[in-house]
Amino acid sequence: MLDDILDIVNQIEKRRLFRGKGGEVMRIAVCRFIEGISIAKLPLKADHIKRFTETLDECLKSCLDLIQTAAVKSFQIFSSAYHTEPKKEY
Repeated sequence: MLDDILDIVNQIEKRRLFRGKGGEVMRIAVCRFIEGISIAKLPLKADHIKRFTETLDECLKSCLDLIQTAAVKSFQIFSSAYHTEPKKEY
């Protein structure tokens, strides 16, 4: 079931839901979805991390401020959850 949830972003991209009417809303929703996954710290495989990073990068490049703002917030939370190395104790 977790794999199905984590595959939602991929399915949205395959169905080209980022295009046309409502594409902007979908991008913001996907940013919030990735943010929620990051807050919950769900276990992600490397390919999910790569896909989510690429999706957030695309949203950061958007010309719309609402999408950029959502992407920045999501990317900060996502990065702190999945792109940091654990501290080593000596």
